[in-house]
Amino acid sequence: MLKSVVAVGASAGGLKPVSQLLSGLTELRNTAIIIAQHSSPKHETLLPQLLAKFSQVPVELVTDGMLLQPEQIYIIPPGYHCEVLRGHMLLRDDTKMGPRPSIDRLFDSLAIHEGFLVVGIVLSGTGSDGTRGLLSIKSQGGITVAQLPQSAEYESMPASAIHQNAADIVLAPEDMGKAISTIVNGLSGDPTDSHERGAPLVRILELIHRKTRIDLSNYKPSTLQRRILRRANLSRVNSIEDYINQLATDDEELSALVNDIFISITCFKRDLKVWEQLESFFTDYVRNCSRNLRIWSAGCSTGEEPYSIAILLEQIKLRQQLDFEYQILATDISKKSHWSGTHRHL
Repeated sequence: MLKSVVAVGASAGGLKPVSQLLSGLTELRNTAIIIAQHSSPKHETLLPQLLAKFSQVPVELVTDGMLLQPEQIYIIPPGYHCEVLRGHMLLRDDTKMGPRPSIDRLFDSLAIHEGFLVVGIVLSGTGSDGTRGLLSIKSQGGITVAQLPQSAEYESMPASAIHQNAADIVLAPEDMGKAISTIVNGLSGDPTDSHERGAPLVRILELIHRKTRIDLSNYKPSTLQRRILRRANLSRVNSIEDYINQLATDDEELSALVNDIFISITCFKRDLKVWEQLESFFTDYVRNCSRNLRIWSAGCSTGEEPYSIAILLEQIKLRQQLDFEYQILATDISKKSHWSGTHRHL
């Protein structure tokens, strides 16, 4: 049964670190690996044959619609993008711009998949492909890794990921195999195996409530599970029980878990259809109800949403020739988001 997918993105100078990563893997229990290596579509790829020398499991080229299987390594063919949908790898050639295969596109498709743990890795390469995708994986509870820039032949891609705080772990490629094996082979215990008093999830939520006064009992259990397992894996503990013991004594780790649960990934005008509806609503409101708007942006993360509202309102003033006043109150429970937003937008 497939439980984990490791997605690897590489470009110029990528063959050596990919080989080192595969050589260091000790076991791929219930895990598949997908490799997106930028390459020219003008030449037939020899990557499956080259990487097979360093792998303990079969290596094959992806074909359209292929089902992901555990204990298997897949190479995306040159000239195509690859997206994963319901466990199937779909090849696309619809975008002519940018490198192929797009690492971001592969990572984005895996980030929203509910069925398995996703580990995203960015290795040597030029540009910034993979950074956005790592942020997507991280925001959905996956684990993200970047190559140590000093060890990369071309450091731009991993350096971009690190600069944007998209990488949970930064390692030299020769150290990645062991670390990835530990992560994907899992922990003993399931944080959501029961909702009764004394069960792991209940104990973790009680710890958080006792130390922070934040009540997470109404959060979706699957979301909590992903976040808890993500932090436990990053803490390198052997079991959920060990992680609970760590949370009881390590306030810094408990704070890190709470911040992970409060997803702080955001961007300006994140959902364009919503913003189109908001423009229509605000326009009608100031025309028919009031010329004095007071808006509360709750859960504002680092501030992109309230700034987007302010930009939208100023655009309405210009486009519709309307004169009105507005105040925006932006709040977020995460102190980390508040600090980042204040320093980012000042």
